[in-house]
Amino acid sequence: FGGLTTNSLYSWDPAAGPLSSAKTVVHDDYRLWWIDTFAWANDGSVWVTTNRLNKYFFGGMDFSGASGPNFRIVRIEVGTNSYMSHGSEQVA
Repeated sequence: FGGLTTNSLYSWDPAAGPLSSAKTVVHDDYRLWWIDTFAWANDGSVWVTTNRLNKYFFGGMDFSGASGPNFRIVRIEVGTNSYMSHGSEQVA
């Protein structure tokens, strides 16, 4: 799951304990603003979209591009496939 206020992607196994036991997979203050859409690849990675909607809501989104992109598509290596993939085996 994405940490909207922490610019992070987390992994949580409900069998391992409460949500507070979630582990940080990756943290990136530059590329991972407001992670909101996830798409699993069967190669051990997940694709996410990130955006600066928080800036838009408060009137600070830069549409000139001078401060960087407002939207991104990012591939993140996570070392596993989706729980919905056949077998859910670990990727080497």
